Amino acid sequence: MSAHFLQKCDKQTNYRMAEATTDVSTFSTEIEAMLHALGDVWKPLPQTVSLVETILHKKLCTILQKASQVAEMRGSPAIGLEEFVFLLRNNKPKLVHFVQHVKFKDLKSSLSRNLDAEDLENDDSKQSKRYKVCLEFLQMIDNRGGYVTSSLADVDVIRISRQERAEKQTRQMTSEQYVKFAQCRQVTFSNRISKFCEWFDVILPILPRQPNSSGWETLAYIAHETVGEIVDLSLLVQKDQRDNHKHVSGHSSLTLAPSEPAKTDASENLNVSLGEGKFQNELALKPSHIKEALRRCPNFFK
Repeated sequence: MSAHFLQKCDKQTNYRMAEATTDVSTFSTEIEAMLHALGDVWKPLPQTVSLVETILHKKLCTILQKASQVAEMRGSPAIGLEEFVFLLRNNKPKLVHFVQHVKFKDLKSSLSRNLDAEDLENDDSKQSKRYKVCLEFLQMIDNRGGYVTSSLADVDVIRISRQERAEKQTRQMTSEQYVKFAQCRQVTFSNRISKFCEWFDVILPILPRQPNSSGWETLAYIAHETVGEIVDLSLLVQKDQRDNHKHVSGHSSLTLAPSEPAKTDASENLNVSLGEGKFQNELALKPSHIKEALRRCPNFFK
């Protein structure tokens, strides 16, 4: 039944995507901004933006299918936070990154209600419900506490790596360029949640469970993280190809893991955000970089 359900979803999703090939990209503007904020040039190539959107939609449809199955097995009436936590349980870096994101969001929400920050740190009862839901669910699916311990104690390597890359990326920016870069970093799918939900109008009717408000919010977060993951992996490919071009006699073989961010030396690419015209196009992420990254990561859509 599970295999049949996934095949049915894939068939209908692929049919939908084939029908939509002539349509204007739904999130081209947002994805263009995200690509720049995550490490691409200030004006990403249109063909790269289009490819990322296609990959992203396919990936999210797959995630929705799996989350719907989890909700059905749990007897949950809708896809919520727990379903996505369950799907992340075996990917430690992503799980830590997600739980820390939820914790930060909860703290921000509490502070926005004019609560005292010191009291929040000293009073566990003031932790928001979403963070508690994550920890309680992780505790339930692992009575040894391994998931909870990792989520609380481990370093968020994904966030740190991207912050370091962004810092190096901005070193030679002018004030005007930095303002644009900062604006791009604020772009998320959560800010356009109604439009985001409409993106899945065709696949939703064939799912046994639908996302609730928390589920949509989490899926929007995963969408942004998926764009970041594509950039992380593609930057590694780009660096590998440049190194091979510089050292023709050498050979570099990278094994990419979808959970690991690109450990590139951003100081070599400081002008990525500043390039113009032909120079910028040479530095931009190309569809070939993305396709090669996915080729090296056969489990990306699984």
